[in-house]
Amino acid sequence: MSPGTIVRGNGPVDMGTLKASFLDYCIVYRTTKNDKTPRAARAIALRPSNNQGGYYFMSLKTGKRIHGFQWTRLATTQSVIDRVHELAEQQHAD
Repeated sequence: MSPGTIVRGNGPVDMGTLKASFLDYCIVYRTTKNDKTPRAARAIALRPSNNQGGYYFMSLKTGKRIHGFQWTRLATTQSVIDRVHELAEQQHAD
């Protein structure tokens, strides 16, 4: 059993209701802190984070994992593919 099942009584994630697929290019809408931080981020879908509709994404700006509940799927362009390759090369160099 998962911790969510034990603590909250949540069942397993229903794979039939997922809204994003692995590697979908998305604009992820994030909460605001009433400052000048961006409210949306370009990202690649990774996996669901919970059964309340949250997902983990990889930010195309930083390469770090972000979390979101709202997003819009977009067509993957060559610039997105190039950015993913850049992030992979940076990680390999580190």
